[in-house]
Amino acid sequence: MSPGDTERSERTRNGYAKDWAVWSAFCAETGLPLSAVTSSSLVRFVEWLWTQPGWTDGTRTAPSTIDRRLAGTVVTARTEHGLTVERNVARDARRRLRQLVERMEENAETRGRGPWPW
Repeated sequence: MSPGDTERSERTRNGYAKDWAVWSAFCAETGLPLSAVTSSSLVRFVEWLWTQPGWTDGTRTAPSTIDRRLAGTVVTARTEHGLTVERNVARDARRRLRQLVERMEENAETRGRGPWPW
């Protein structure tokens, strides 16, 4: 367990572990090494995630899930794998995600499970 793990909830640690597993699948599919947590690889990761199935049949991965996968991947790369990752490494990936979300909204596309039932 890394130092930051004592401050994270079990739910967060489990989520980050799943995020790293998805990053690992992306790397295996694209031929990237797991240590390739760079700005350009994270943009590719967002685009890859955008095409993945969502929780509801016929939908794709929700933008909030993609954003969390970015965070989990970056944090895990630093804390669990000791990688030196640029401070704002996910900035371009998040910019790309915003572009995809804008297009999704223009097309009235549904992703993930839909709005949270408050």
